[in-house]
Amino acid sequence: MATELKETVSKTTICFIAGFATAAAAYGCYKLYKHLASEDEYFENVHHSKDPPNKRILVLGLDGAGKTRFVNCFRRGRRYSDVNLCMEPTVGFNVRTINLGTAIFDIWDVGGSESCRKYWKEFIRDIDVIVWTVDASNPVRLPESRQNLHILLEDRKTRGVPVLIVATKQDTTNPMTPEEILEEMRIERFRSTHEIEAIGTRIPLWHGERKGINAAFRHISCMRPKAN
Repeated sequence: MATELKETVSKTTICFIAGFATAAAAYGCYKLYKHLASEDEYFENVHHSKDPPNKRILVLGLDGAGKTRFVNCFRRGRRYSDVNLCMEPTVGFNVRTINLGTAIFDIWDVGGSESCRKYWKEFIRDIDVIVWTVDASNPVRLPESRQNLHILLEDRKTRGVPVLIVATKQDTTNPMTPEEILEEMRIERFRSTHEIEAIGTRIPLWHGERKGINAAFRHISCMRPKAN
């Protein structure tokens, strides 16, 4: 009887601890959501933290997909500046640390030209989130984008890593929606091993407000790798 009681107490304790950990993670995401729910696209209401980076983000996609402009938006209070005017394709890679409140990321922006893609495999080890950018204004290159995304997700080193598909250039004429881009990527077979979400972003060069950057930040902050 005493042994059975002890086992029952132990199981109850384990369930309580597991439940508490899940609740704590959910509460953290909830606090982040509430903090950013005002759609602060320029991060003017957040403050820097002194903690070390807590996530490693890899931003990939074909050349011209808008990777660097997307990454450049993750700076605090850069509403009116030349932050969006980077039109040159990335040659090689750029890495920067993004410090926005409790979220501190190392973001790797890797070139998407054919000559750069063969080096992608060198960057996918120990990644916490993959951001896959797709030019929503150029449906002609969707098959090429889909093929390269599938090659990436078939690599065992990316197994379990969550993927955020970003349909860029939503401010252009008749862009494809994030839902249409997601369908064209045909990634259903990867959902058992990857959390996959899709959003759209609008990053005007001169006039107009950004859209989607805050949502991207929330997704990246809350995404967690799936257990292998």
